[in-house]
Amino acid sequence: MRATPRPLWRITALLLAFAMVAAACASSDSNETGDTVSGESLDMLSYNRGDDSNLSATIGPDIEAQSPTSEPPKSDEFTGNAGIEPAVLQTDVLGRDIIYVAQLQLSASDVAQASREASRIIQSLGGFVFGQQSQGGANATSTLTFKVFPKDFQEALDRLGTLGDIRNQTISADDVTERIVDLESRIITAQASVARLQSFLAEATDINTIATLEKQLLERETQLETLRGQLRTLEDQVALATIVVTIVQKNSAPSIDLFVTHYEGHNTGVSCPGGELFRIEQETPVTICYEIMNTGDTTLADVELIDATLDIELDELTLVSGDPTAPLQPGDSFIVAHEMVANENIRFNTSVSATPVDDDGEPIGGRTVGDTDSGIITTFEPEGIPTFMDGLAASLEVFVAVMLYAVLLLGAALPFLGVALVVWLVWRRWPRRSGVAGSPVPDNGVEDDAAELVDA
Repeated sequence: MRATPRPLWRITALLLAFAMVAAACASSDSNETGDTVSGESLDMLSYNRGDDSNLSATIGPDIEAQSPTSEPPKSDEFTGNAGIEPAVLQTDVLGRDIIYVAQLQLSASDVAQASREASRIIQSLGGFVFGQQSQGGANATSTLTFKVFPKDFQEALDRLGTLGDIRNQTISADDVTERIVDLESRIITAQASVARLQSFLAEATDINTIATLEKQLLERETQLETLRGQLRTLEDQVALATIVVTIVQKNSAPSIDLFVTHYEGHNTGVSCPGGELFRIEQETPVTICYEIMNTGDTTLADVELIDATLDIELDELTLVSGDPTAPLQPGDSFIVAHEMVANENIRFNTSVSATPVDDDGEPIGGRTVGDTDSGIITTFEPEGIPTFMDGLAASLEVFVAVMLYAVLLLGAALPFLGVALVVWLVWRRWPRRSGVAGSPVPDNGVEDDAAELVDA
């Protein structure tokens, strides 16, 4: 075997070294190019947003401060009367255009005072009242629309949440950056189109051409103003966050509901709430469950339950859960049970009532609330050994059924019997012999006598 010449090895080594140097140079060029593009992108972004100084001052330090291990911002989340988790507003940092809107529903003992305090809170943050609608009376309500700067959005919600009990809170954030960029691009295009038509109109001399150009110019200018209006609306919504606060009268909607269910058996109401029984056998143990729930916004006291049909009251029932003697808070409930034996049909007509009270336990305006539920459970006798009368009754039922079927069959066969009778009568009346074709021969006995003489 021939050995490889030494010059070939040297050429191979030189080629490998040259390839390594070329790869290193290409990597260095790509890094420099990437930095240049990033700089150009930031410059272009600053140009498009129209705020070079603020953007460069905002993006630079924040980008350096961010790290890959930083946690993502938490989403808005309701945490009770204290408000929500602080919303991470990154409109200035990320260069995004976001519209923030919040809807907050509160209940307060003094709606007018809470409305005035809400206005003072927003004004202290540099915001203003954008609209208000109020209603007085026993069920007083006030709806206020506020505008605040996005940086004060979370603080405004926190302060407003202290004015009463929060019933409902909704927060939304709508990123409209792409819509704004699209509108800006369409406005630039529309401006160029308007300028072009204006130049054509300035040079036109024919009347028809001038009329056509003026019509097109009017359409383009109208479209341009529409786009500018849409852009201004979005920019205004981005510049100021919207908070809609609805304040309602506390303890203005007391309500109580009664739910009656039942099941077979006795177990001190452990299976409550039960279901719906419509028909059961006599002498069967039955448990009736009563669930009383506060479905309003007001504390209820002095709860009473009466069923005049079953002759029972609340203190005679078995307690399953809850405390009937304690004030019933909004959303709370208790369950009691009544055990009995179904000797006959069970009819119930149960009513429950309660008195709304304020935070101090005092009755509110002499008002009461109540609810009623009624129904019937049908019973039937248990099955035993058949007696003589049971057999007689069963045989009578069979006899009646047979007679009914016989009458039915007779009615079905009657038309056919009539047809058969008609056929039989025609056959009996039809002559058996014929003389001349087509004419009957009277049967006078002459032919029979002649036949007898021939036989003799």
